[in-house]
Amino acid sequence: EVLPHIFEPFFSTKDKTEGVGLGLSVAFGIIQRHGGEIEVDSQVNQGTKFTITLPRRPVAENSGHQEKQHDERQAEAAGRHADRG
Repeated sequence: EVLPHIFEPFFSTKDKTEGVGLGLSVAFGIIQRHGGEIEVDSQVNQGTKFTITLPRRPVAENSGHQEKQHDERQAEAAGRHADRG
């Protein structure tokens, strides 16, 4: 069956001239890094539905990194102002 492999890099059901099979793999990685989930519901000859769920707020790991960068920028700016004073 194809479904267990759809998020693997370079996996494709299309002809080799129609892409490299990275689309779903890349999407999966982006969604996961944002703390989200992607669900697949596929019915033969009916179609496939992807449901993407993302958190309303950034994942704590990412927000901590962003806060640290913000604090570092503030400290640098404060240092520049102190040098002028």
